[in-house]
Amino acid sequence: MKPNTSAEEVKTPPLKEDRKTARKRKQLEEAQRRADRKDAKLKAKQEKKLRRRKKLFGFFRGIFEYIDRLGIKERIQSSLMAQILMNFAIAVVCAFLVSSVTAQMLTETRENVTITYKHGYESIFSRARAFFYEIEEASEDRLISLDDVSEMINEEMKEYWTYMSIPEIYIADIEGNVLLKSNEATAEKLDMVKLVELAAVGLFDDDEQTQVVLLKPLDLEVNDHELMAVYMSTPKERRQYETFQIRSGGPLPYLNGLGAFLLIFMLLTRRKIKYITEISDGLLFIANGDLDYAVDESGTDELRLLSENINHMRRSLKRKIHEQQKAEETKNELITNVSHDLRTPLTSIMGYLGLVRDGQYKDEGELREYLDIAFNKSEQLRRLIEDLFEYTKYSHSNIRVQAQDISMNQLVLQLLEEYVPVVENEGLSLSNDLPSYELMVHLDAGPTVRVLENLLMNAIKYAHKPSDIKISLRQVDDQAVITVDNQGDNIPEGDLENLFERFYKLDKSRQESGSGLGLAIAKSIVEHQGGEIWAESENNRIRFHVAFTILNGS
Repeated sequence: MKPNTSAEEVKTPPLKEDRKTARKRKQLEEAQRRADRKDAKLKAKQEKKLRRRKKLFGFFRGIFEYIDRLGIKERIQSSLMAQILMNFAIAVVCAFLVSSVTAQMLTETRENVTITYKHGYESIFSRARAFFYEIEEASEDRLISLDDVSEMINEEMKEYWTYMSIPEIYIADIEGNVLLKSNEATAEKLDMVKLVELAAVGLFDDDEQTQVVLLKPLDLEVNDHELMAVYMSTPKERRQYETFQIRSGGPLPYLNGLGAFLLIFMLLTRRKIKYITEISDGLLFIANGDLDYAVDESGTDELRLLSENINHMRRSLKRKIHEQQKAEETKNELITNVSHDLRTPLTSIMGYLGLVRDGQYKDEGELREYLDIAFNKSEQLRRLIEDLFEYTKYSHSNIRVQAQDISMNQLVLQLLEEYVPVVENEGLSLSNDLPSYELMVHLDAGPTVRVLENLLMNAIKYAHKPSDIKISLRQVDDQAVITVDNQGDNIPEGDLENLFERFYKLDKSRQESGSGLGLAIAKSIVEHQGGEIWAESENNRIRFHVAFTILNGS
């Protein structure tokens, strides 16, 4: 026997959501979490960023101000490509520095020292030749004396000697007797044979230190003895340092450089990537129907333009959906009102025709009465259908307007002539106030006449009887304003705004005759031709105003 189970205890197993719906739900949840974290930390990040900028760039403030004056910073910030290239260049430079430092730290070198006298020998020969050349050149120009040579020796000794010792300079005869010598020279007599042998060798090793002796015969004689210039010096050593690489860093410096490049480039582009993610989240929210979600519009580059376009698209889409919903509501309301207004006369027609068909009338007079009532209701039904067609036609934005230049004065006069009998038959009078000059406008005459007829018939219908209906035409700035004025009950301010709505009637019971579309048709026609229409009510006077732009030169 099965146990009794109440309806509350029966549980319906939950429906499994498909993978696509579950994935979309997870994406929405993740995007929502990111948006919440962003909103919570935005203020703290901005303050931290300001402090960090002041700390990092305080030293270079002058440079940045100069860059700002040149407009370079503004141009870079306005171009996403320029920012990417700049970040790439900074990452490359930092990667090169990291790679160089790593290679220097990991490379092992050895330094060798070599002693050489080459520069000393070169300096001795160069100075000696210059000294001998100076004496030779002086002797060609004039006859020199020992005093002249002594002066040249003193000038030579004033030089600064880098790679050679201070030279010993002698002026001696062929027997070795010293006639002149430099301050550093100490010998009183020279062994000329030995000196000639040393000078004749002329071979020197760059790695050994040897005294250099250079001789130069002089075009000068003393006591019939030819003189000889002797230049002696010793080269100084010079240390040369050579560095040899024993062990290199291998591929590690290049790997460190690559890692530094990737890390720095990611850090520099992190904000832009995060901003792109926020834009993607915003698109996801909007795509799922959240048209109130606004994407942050930050920066000055193409991403800001993209955010602005997305927000503009969101607002336009929201407005279009709202208009579509309003149009749907309008359509439903129109169907409801039309059904109500069509059903009432149609019911009367069918009722009276039913009586006639069943012979439920006393005599021919009552039969004619029933037929007249059915005919009048048919006329009412026809007018309602025509008004509905007219309203639908002029509410359509693509209707073609056959405009031409017309005189508003003539249009109003013609209308007055046609409606004088109708107005008088209702116990009313009709007057006008028209300017003495023509007011020309560019309009479609047929629909414009329909507007004025609707306003005039509305005035006839609701005017107090007997009273006067006044139609005036005047120029206000660049507009021709037509006013239909009649005496009647004051209309509340709130009702004035709704008079031009379709099926709107002051009598909420809706038992009064008329379709309720006349003023709505008038408004559609006027606005379709670029005009304005409005109503005023005060002191038991009702005024309807219609304004159209006057042609230039009127």
